[in-house]
Amino acid sequence: LSGSYALVSCSLSGCSVPSSGSSCSVTTTVGSSTTVAILTCNVGQLVSISKLKGEVLMVNIPVLSTAAVNTKFSSVTTVTSDNDPKPANNSVSESYTVTK
Repeated sequence: LSGSYALVSCSLSGCSVPSSGSSCSVTTTVGSSTTVAILTCNVGQLVSISKLKGEVLMVNIPVLSTAAVNTKFSSVTTVTSDNDPKPANNSVSESYTVTK
């Protein structure tokens, strides 16, 4: 697992996504039946969306070539902020299935 982040500029037709950025840190805990990896990206204070700028996170989740088709795994993305008035709405779950 690896990741990076970068500031992006946007217009009404979309955003420019860079091919690289600042590195994020990874911590991994291997259990008997699961592996938990935490990717931490300290992006600093976010710019107001009214300025048409934001942060993009680029995440690489490697999968072994020997992984069986239909193998499933999942992730949870969470954003935190010291002054967030609604921290309960800051996570989203994703599910993945190996297809080839």
